[in-house]
Order: sequence, then C-alpha cells, then structure tokens
Amino acid sequence: MMVLTSSSPVNNIFFRSAASIGHTHGSEAQAEVAGSLAFYQHFFQQRVKVDWSQATAIAGRFLPHLQDKNADYNWDWEYEQSANLVNVRIEQQGRPTVEMMTEAGLIGKIGLNSAGVGVTLNAIQAVGVSYEKLPCHLALRTVLDSGSRAEAEAKLRERGVASACHIQIADKQSGGVGFECTSVDIVEMATDGRGITTHTNHLVREHLVEGKLFLNDSVSRLTRVGQLLDAVEKPDIGSLTQVLKDEQGYPCAINRDEREGSKSGTLFSIVMDLTQGYASVKIGRPTLGGEEFVLRP
Repeated sequence: MMVLTSSSPVNNIFFRSAASIGHTHGSEAQAEVAGSLAFYQHFFQQRVKVDWSQATAIAGRFLPHLQDKNADYNWDWEYEQSANLVNVRIEQQGRPTVEMMTEAGLIGKIGLNSAGVGVTLNAIQAVGVSYEKLPCHLALRTVLDSGSRAEAEAKLRERGVASACHIQIADKQSGGVGFECTSVDIVEMATDGRGITTHTNHLVREHLVEGKLFLNDSVSRLTRVGQLLDAVEKPDIGSLTQVLKDEQGYPCAINRDEREGSKSGTLFSIVMDLTQGYASVKIGRPTLGGEEFVLRP
C-alpha cells in the first residue's frame, strides 16, 4: 500500500509504443503541455530568477548522459498547474504497462504498473545537482518501467538521482522502501515493523549535503501523519484515504489549501493497493467534491 497527497477534469492518454510516446503526448495533451510550459516559465522566474532560455540551457546539460543511457526514451502543484494534470497509460513491449498521474509534458511521475510496482514522490530542497545522473522524473519513470522493487532499486543505485527528492518504491511481493535522494547520495528509509514509511518535504536522514526546509510545516506534517497512522488498526484504501483528509494545522495541513500564507494546495490524492493491482485517485482536496477514478494497469 502506498499513499501520497500531491483540479479540473483529468485527461486520459494512452500510448502503445515507444515511438509514439512523445508524439501522442504532445498532440493529445497539447493544451495541457502548453499550460505546463507556461506554469514552469513563471515558476522558475519567480522562485529562482531563471528565465526560460536559461532553464532550457540547464536542462540541455543532461542530454549527453541521457542520450547515452536512455536511447529509447522520448522527452520532448501549485493550483495553477492543476488544469494540466493528466492520467497516462503506457503499453509497451518488453516492459510492464504503466498507469500514472503526471503533469502534461513530464515523462514520469506518480503511479503503478502491471507488475505490481508503485512509486510516489516528495519534493525536497538541498544543495547541488548532478548532470550525470537521472533527473527526478526520469528516475520515477525508471521505477515504473521495472518488473520489481528490487529491479527498480538496483537501477536507481546504479544511475543515481540528479537532485534532492524522496522516492517511495514498493511492489506486491516485498513491500516498500524510501529512497531519500540528493545529488551526491541515496539514503534508504526502511519500513517499520508494520511495513510503514512516512515522508513529507525535508531531508529526514543524514546526507553528505545540507537540506533546506522550504516548507516550514513539513516537520509538523510528518509528526501528524505518524500519529494518525499509529491509530490505524488495519491500513487499507479506506483508512488511508481518511488520513489524507486530515486538516490539523490548516491551511498547512496534510489536506492542504492554498490560502492564508500557504503557497500550495493538494492537487490530488492517491492510495495504491499493489496486492490487488489498482490505485484510487481523488482530484482536488480530498474533503471536496472532485473527480474520483481508479488506475488499473
């Protein structure tokens, strides 16, 4: 079982071959891809004073490594980005079928595959970036293209992750593990005696680089989710969905709202049952009447 809180109607896009992925994504979600580009142009300029030409130049520094290691890939949260969420299904030869929630234009994000492997992501800030490792969203896609948790772990350890993030990996056979990543190391976060790992938006373990607390409520939310899970007798889709509705500390709660000093809100919630091979998705804040559907690759 894996949980993440991360709204408008969500588009469904289906791919059937590696060659069609970029073309289909760009044509079927053209408006949403344009929306994502506009969002990140503003986001980069506002947050780190980087204009779009600088951003594309920085991204281009990954290409020599990626073209050498990922020859068959195509690569072309705040509420403004909610209109650009898409539900993507990818059917591909020699790899599991993938179904994921992502932002239009991103090659990988949060979801599960037909082999029973699931992945979620938590954003973290820390010093450093490596242009010879996998960018975060390619790391997520690498997990989703894997046939098991062990395979996904091995790939990420071999390739590394280019910047700070927390990637939760699980499968139906062996349960889950957290990979707390920076540009220089990966620190494993094992599950507890109940098979639970929790994370929010800051570095929890010791690393070779220093993390930055970009959301002051991250520590209190991590404490709160632990308290709520301690009270859950049997983790399942229903009980974990209730955890995601918690509003203690509103608006900077687990169930987050973009108001009164909070710069971000819950765009969607997802709870996965990897044993049964499906995920339950709710668009928007889980206490409001957003679209609900199931991912079943």
